[in-house]
Amino acid sequence: MNDSAAATRGTSTAGPSRRMLCLYGAMARHELNQCLRADSIDAAPRQEEIRDRWRAASAAFRSRTEDRIPSPDAIVVREIAPAQHGYLRSLESDEQFRRTFSSVRTSFADVEIDPIVAAQRSVNLDFIDLLKRKVPKDADGLLRFCLGPGEATAGVRGVRNGAAGFSFTSDHPGLSFLGAWEGHFGSHGAAEPGGQPMVAITAVLGFPASTINGFRVGPRVILNNGFHRLYTLRALGFESAPIVLLEIDNVELEMPESIADLPSAYLAEAPRPSMMADFFDEALVCVLTQPTPLRVLQIAWNINSCIVPKG
Repeated sequence: MNDSAAATRGTSTAGPSRRMLCLYGAMARHELNQCLRADSIDAAPRQEEIRDRWRAASAAFRSRTEDRIPSPDAIVVREIAPAQHGYLRSLESDEQFRRTFSSVRTSFADVEIDPIVAAQRSVNLDFIDLLKRKVPKDADGLLRFCLGPGEATAGVRGVRNGAAGFSFTSDHPGLSFLGAWEGHFGSHGAAEPGGQPMVAITAVLGFPASTINGFRVGPRVILNNGFHRLYTLRALGFESAPIVLLEIDNVELEMPESIADLPSAYLAEAPRPSMMADFFDEALVCVLTQPTPLRVLQIAWNINSCIVPKG
């Protein structure tokens, strides 16, 4: 890597702003105020309109939770058609899939979308427009759209920060550090250091697997990944979708402490938490305009060297 560009893959297609559908009926007033102050670039009159409408939206959400309609514990889960089991077997043998879900028992199912518990609070409507154009029309293609590990839809750009670090950026919010390992140092051309190189340490950045998956806790399904694709399918009229179920016996031991800033215990135990259906309830949602965010990931290293007694 040279000093001006550490990595480039793909190009940015995001504009300077984006339309976000927000489930503001499920927000506390201070959460909404924080969202408007920190994230919204809507004009002041529009922000005031949203604040004025929030009380009715909040009351509507409370009514949904009290009535428990729809119920997260009455979700319909069906077996995926036998004709598609060949793809499921190939997916189970895929090394990337196996590494992604190695810590928990998994199963495949066709799951009703509306009652899926969803901790998310907003939908990127511009991204939904893009996904709608990618939804396959055939059953096999739909299975791959939902369960396949996916392909990167955003680029990664990087620059070197002096002698001991790099900064990477991406339009994809999931850019993350995937791990590091050591190996034999091979030739790196112009980047090869002086001296006698012996070991190379490789750091890997990338995006998480895009397989739609959710935690199955008793009768309910709590969405873990694939929110925008499920929203897209529901917006196009699909009532169910194939997903990977992560079979959970103990919420405290087998689930992350929180999902999208909501405690997993709340999502698993509350009588009626927020669900996918809520994002299609006009009484509960509003549209905000936000500046397009950029994910920044920095990697740096420290070198410590000392002499210790041998043996």
